[in-house]
Amino acid sequence: MLQTIKALFHKVQKRRRRRIFRQGQTLSCFVARDIRRDVMILADADIGSGFITARIRTVNVLCSICHIIWFLYTVESP
Repeated sequence: MLQTIKALFHKVQKRRRRRIFRQGQTLSCFVARDIRRDVMILADADIGSGFITARIRTVNVLCSICHIIWFLYTVESP
């Protein structure tokens, strides 16, 4: 009985991982209030084993907004 429940749980978990971590998909989440982390899935061949190949990019959103505002201010000023 316990083995059957374990097998069912692992099957559902694999299906969920395959649906969430698809190749070419970008996942974003905020690590802190102003820091966003983007994870781009490059390869999902070993997802059954629990491994993926990904590119991780961390962006400080507050600095990005300040640079955009600074750029707009300098472009519009005579």
